[in-house]
Amino acid sequence: MLTGQYPYNHGVRNNGTHKLPEEAVTLAERLQEHGYETGAVISAMVLNSRYGLGQGFDHYDQNLVAGSFKNVYLARETPAADTIKRAKQWINKRGDKPFFLWVHLFDPHHPYTPPPAYAERTNGNPYDGELAYADEQFGKLLTALAKRDLLRHTLVVATGDHGESLGEHGESTHSIFLYDSATRVPLIFSHNKLRQEEVRQSAVSLVDIAPTILDLLQLPALETVDGQSLAAQLTLDQAEPDAVALEAALLRRVVYSESMLPYYNFGWAQLRSLRSLDARYILAPTEELYAIGNDPGERMNLIDEAPDQAAVFQNLMNNVLPKVEQNHQFSNFDDLPAAEKAALIALGYLGSDQAGGNGEAGTDATAHNADRPDPKEAVMYFSEQGDALELARARDPEAEAALREVLLDNPDELRCLSALADILVRTDRATEALPMLKRLAKIQGAGAMEILALSQVERTMDLPEWEEHFAAARAVDPEDPAPLLFLGDWSFKAADYEEAIGFYQGALELDPGNLLALIQIGTSHSLLKQNKKAREALNQALAINPDIYTLQLQLGLVADAQGVHEEAVAFFKRATQLGPARRQAWRRFGSSLLRINQPRQAVTAFEQAAQLGDKSLVTNKNLGMLQVAYGNHAQAIASLRTALAVATNDWQCHLYLALALDHEKDEAGAKEHLATARLASAADVTKLATARPDVAALLQKYPD
Repeated sequence: MLTGQYPYNHGVRNNGTHKLPEEAVTLAERLQEHGYETGAVISAMVLNSRYGLGQGFDHYDQNLVAGSFKNVYLARETPAADTIKRAKQWINKRGDKPFFLWVHLFDPHHPYTPPPAYAERTNGNPYDGELAYADEQFGKLLTALAKRDLLRHTLVVATGDHGESLGEHGESTHSIFLYDSATRVPLIFSHNKLRQEEVRQSAVSLVDIAPTILDLLQLPALETVDGQSLAAQLTLDQAEPDAVALEAALLRRVVYSESMLPYYNFGWAQLRSLRSLDARYILAPTEELYAIGNDPGERMNLIDEAPDQAAVFQNLMNNVLPKVEQNHQFSNFDDLPAAEKAALIALGYLGSDQAGGNGEAGTDATAHNADRPDPKEAVMYFSEQGDALELARARDPEAEAALREVLLDNPDELRCLSALADILVRTDRATEALPMLKRLAKIQGAGAMEILALSQVERTMDLPEWEEHFAAARAVDPEDPAPLLFLGDWSFKAADYEEAIGFYQGALELDPGNLLALIQIGTSHSLLKQNKKAREALNQALAINPDIYTLQLQLGLVADAQGVHEEAVAFFKRATQLGPARRQAWRRFGSSLLRINQPRQAVTAFEQAAQLGDKSLVTNKNLGMLQVAYGNHAQAIASLRTALAVATNDWQCHLYLALALDHEKDEAGAKEHLATARLASAADVTKLATARPDVAALLQKYPD
C-alpha cells in the first residue's frame, strides 16, 4: 500500500520476520519531498517502525501503552478510541503545510471483544461489533477534520488489508487462504472534486493506492510500482476517452496476492493468487480455478474442467513473478558479526537467500512447496491445533497428548511445537525438549523468541552454546525487548536484583511502556527494600493497565512495607478479583485486613485461601486464632493442626489449639499443647494471659 509494489518486489513477505528495506521508496517519502507534513498513528506492534514502515514520516506514533498486557511482543495492540485520540492530537499540533496522515485501526481482529454496547447493537455478533466500533471511531476523526474546516480540502482514502473468513473454507479468521472472504475489501476515495456516490466493481489492488494519490495530487509518480493510477476513473466523466480506456483495462486486469504465513509459520506450502474481475487462480500443490461470477463462494474448483483458462492463468503467473523475488527478512545478516552469523547458519535460520543476499532466484514458485502440505488439506487440522493450544494455555493435563497428535500430521507446526517444548521444560524434561527446540529454531517462521527458548534450555543444562544462540536471537531482531527480559529474569531468579533492574531498564528503552519490564523493575526494587523506587515503577505500570494480578499484588506488598495499610488492602482486594484462584492474594488480603483491624473480613479472606489449598503458616495460624476468637473451635482445631505441620514449635499455634481442644472437652490434648506452648515460650504465654481471660483460665485449669 505504501510502496505501490507487490511483496515479491518490496520483500516483506510475512509479519514479524521481514522488514521493508531502506532503498524502498514510500508514498510518505514522496509526499515529504514535496512539502507535505507526514504523520502515522498505528494500533498494533506488527506495524512498528522497526519493520521499516516509518520511512518518510515526520511523526510515527507507535505508542501502544494503552494496549493490553501480553507477553507476546507482536500481539501488543491498542483500541481504536486511543488511536483516534492520538491522531486528533497530531492534527491539532501540525503546522500550516499540507499533510498526509496514515491512521491504522486493528480492532476487527480475533479475539473479537467489542465494547458491550457495540456487541448489543450488532445482535451479539462480536466481529460485527468490532467493525461498528472501529467505524464509529473513524467517524470521529472525520468529524474532527470537519470542525477544523479541513475535511472539504482533504482526500480521504479508506480501506482494509484483509477480511475474515469466519469459517469459510475451514479458516476461522484470516492469514492462510486467498479467497474473496479474506482478500476482497472495500477501497473508498472521498473528496468533493471526485465523482460522488459511485460503486465500481473493478479488479483493483492496494498497490493502486499510492500511484492514485500521487496522480490526484499531480505529484511525480514513484519510480517502480506494480499498481496503476485510478485517477481517471475517479475524476473524469465516464464517457471521456481516458475513463473509458481505464475501465476497459480494469475489466481485463488481473491482480496478484500471496499468503506466506502457512510457509513461514506452519511449515505448509506457499499460496499465490491471480484475481480477475470474474475468476480466481491459486497456485498451490493442488492448483485452483474458480469462476467467481457463477461461484462467488469459490467452492467449485475448475482446474481440471477448464484447462485452457487454467493455462492462461498459469502463463500469467509465470510472467508476473520476477526472476529474482525480494525476500527481506528482518535482520541485515550481511552485517552480523561472524560468530552470530555462524550460529544462525548452524541453526538453519539463514538459508542461501539470506546468507548471500536478499533475493530468491527463480520464477518457479512451486519449488518452495516441495514436500510441504497443501494448506487446503492441512487446514483440516487447524481446529485440532487450536484445541490443543487452548489446552496448553489452560495447562490442561490432556494438552501434551493433544499437541503430540497434531504434530504427527504436521511436525513443523511452529505454535504446537513451541507449546509442547514449553510443557516439557515446565515438567523438568529439558533433555527431551532440547532436540525439539533445535528443530523449532530451524523452522522458516522461527524468530528471536524460538531461538531464545533454545538458549534458555541450553543455559539451564549448562551447555556452552547457549551464549551463541542468545547472541543470534538478539541479532535476528535487535529491537525486540524479549532477550533483555530473559536476561532480567535469569538475574532475578539468581537474586541479583540490581543486575536484573539494569536488563529490565534496557528492555524498557526498546519498548517504552512494557508492562512486564515495569512490574519486574518494581518487584526488584521492592526486594532490595527500595520501596519508593518500587512504587514509582509500579505506578507507571498502573497508569498503563491496572487490571493485572501481579501488578496489584506487588503494589499491595510495597504499600504494606511503606506502612500504608489502607492502600494495601485496596490493592490486595483488587488482586483477589483479578486472580480469584490465587492463594497468595487471599492470604495477603487477610493479613492486611488484620493490620487495619477488620478481623471478621480477614476470616473470609483466610478461609478462601485455605479452600484453595493454602497450607501456609500465615493463613492457617491466623485463621485458627480468629476461629477460636469467634467460637468456631472445631474448625480452629483443623486450621491450627495444618499450621503446626509447617511450624511444629510455634507457641501461639499450640496455645490456641489448647484453647480449642479444651472447649471441645479434649482435656488431654489441651494439656499436652499448653505444655508445649509453655516450653516454647513461657514468657509469651504468661504475658498473653494478662490480656486474655480465656488464656488465664486455661493456665489456671492446667497449672505447671
